[in-house]
Amino acid sequence: MYKQITLASLIALPLIATAAYAEEHHRAPTAVQAPSPFAMSKQDKVTTAAAIDHLNSDEKISGRVLVETINGEVILSGNLDSPTMIYRSVERLRKLDQVKSVKTVNLDG
Repeated sequence: MYKQITLASLIALPLIATAAYAEEHHRAPTAVQAPSPFAMSKQDKVTTAAAIDHLNSDEKISGRVLVETINGEVILSGNLDSPTMIYRSVERLRKLDQVKSVKTVNLDG
């Protein structure tokens, strides 16, 4: 039972963080967790939550980005308002300790 509660809270963490951010900053979040056909590891869920929080805290990044993590590689897709924002997003995420690499897939700017 304990493992189920922990796993459920890890799944809910990015959703709670996104809702709390939107309420606190009065704007729609830029980054949200991508729906994935694969089960993410606990560490990948933590990394995804950190990446989402990091992107949403940057007022210079706007648009809509889906964030997914597979084995420490953060994958971004969606639309940002300019190519500069794509570069800024990738560079900011590369600085996070738990991120091994950042990949963009169908990310337009």
